Amino acid sequence: EMEKMSHREYTDGFNFGPLKNGQVLNSGGYIRNWDVCALFDGVENGRAIVKQRNRFYQGDVLEVVEPFKKPYQITVKELRNENDGEFTDVANKATDVYSFKCDIDISPDAIFRVQRK
Repeated sequence: EMEKMSHREYTDGFNFGPLKNGQVLNSGGYIRNWDVCALFDGVENGRAIVKQRNRFYQGDVLEVVEPFKKPYQITVKELRNENDGEFTDVANKATDVYSFKCDIDISPDAIFRVQRK
C-alpha cells in the first residue's frame, strides 16, 4: 500500500477551476501527518547532501520517498550545516544545505519527509 503525502482532500471543483473554497471541510483535517523536510541534492564522502524545506533534527527518523519504490527510513546522524560547516542538532534554516551520514544509494529525485510530532 502506497503511503500518501500530507495533503487535504479537495472537491471536484479544485480540478475544474476556482471555487469559493476548494477544500473538503467535513473530513476533519489532514489525511497524513508528514512534512517534506528536505530534497535530495547528492552524496559526498558517505554523506547525503540535502536542501532543507521543513525543520528536522539530529536523531530524527526520516522517510525517503523515491519514484517507483516503497518509502524507507533513514536516521539523521552527524547532522551538519554545509553553509557554515558546523555540526548542529537541528536543520531549521530553510535556505541552507545540510548533510548527514548515509551509506545507501539514494535516487536523485528523492524527497525526505518526517512524521509531524
